[in-house]
Amino acid sequence: MSVTRRQKRLSKNQEKQAAKDIGGTITPGSGSLAHSKGDARLSGEYLIECKYTQADKYILKLDELLKIRGEAYKRGECPLFQVEFKGENKAKYVFIPSQRTISGDIIRMCTRNKSVILDSKLMFERAFKDNNGLPFIEIEFHGTNYEIFKVFGYEWNSYIKKKEEDNDRN
Repeated sequence: MSVTRRQKRLSKNQEKQAAKDIGGTITPGSGSLAHSKGDARLSGEYLIECKYTQADKYILKLDELLKIRGEAYKRGECPLFQVEFKGENKAKYVFIPSQRTISGDIIRMCTRNKSVILDSKLMFERAFKDNNGLPFIEIEFHGTNYEIFKVFGYEWNSYIKKKEEDNDRN
């Protein structure tokens, strides 16, 4: 499937905004170069992979999460996987690997599959509750060929705001 000019522009705009939000830069070639992975990064802090969809659902794939985690960890950076819904329930979310467990009223998903379907309507309803920058979704991938891999999902702007507040305190 060939990428249209419009798709390329939407993708580039998402990458530029993500870089701006973290105070970083976009990655040359959108991560296609051997020495420069991810779509945006703040050196020493974050490596971001950006994806978007015009649909109401997005398939979050374990392979993509593992790939950005591996590239980020090689550099000592935190991997951020951003998904932007551009349809009816416009919103951006970020998924971050974690080993911890949290309690609270969040969506919990557990799968033996190598992907999960994210529903923009369900996520929109839960993400914009008063969660004070806390995760609203926890996804665990279980399988025989890999360890348990867990990610937490945050609403993008809440996550960025919380990080800025944490930095101001330090």
